[in-house]
Amino acid sequence: MTSKFSFRKPILGGLAGLVSSLVCLLLAYLVGILATAWNSKEFFATLLTALTVLPLMLLLVLLPATIIIAVAVGLFLGLVSHRTNRLMLLVGGVAGAALTLIVVGLMLPLIAPGDFTATISTYPISLTYGFIVGLVTAWFFRRMQ
Repeated sequence: MTSKFSFRKPILGGLAGLVSSLVCLLLAYLVGILATAWNSKEFFATLLTALTVLPLMLLLVLLPATIIIAVAVGLFLGLVSHRTNRLMLLVGGVAGAALTLIVVGLMLPLIAPGDFTATISTYPISLTYGFIVGLVTAWFFRRMQ
């Protein structure tokens, strides 16, 4: 049996990627605030970081990479969704981890070398972030179908 190709699922996957990129950036912002509070143990240093430095770094460095990764994962899920319906979350997580390793771990340090990109480019952090981006994208894609 052959099925007719439809653009509906890849478009839904791209939309799921856009929505999940915003959710993942908000999650990264909250985790960044918690990590700053844990490391500094000072209220004003955490407040200053949460209001100035962290939003700028997330918007200028991580936003474009997250949008690229999440939309690409969403399009991939839209293309292979007829075969991987049960394993959608796992496939999304693995695809997100692989794409994040390529984009954030290998390409981002070449484009913008620096302290923040050195932190986010470490393999365990980038793989974890990518797996979460893929999971959230797959979850939104499942809800949109």
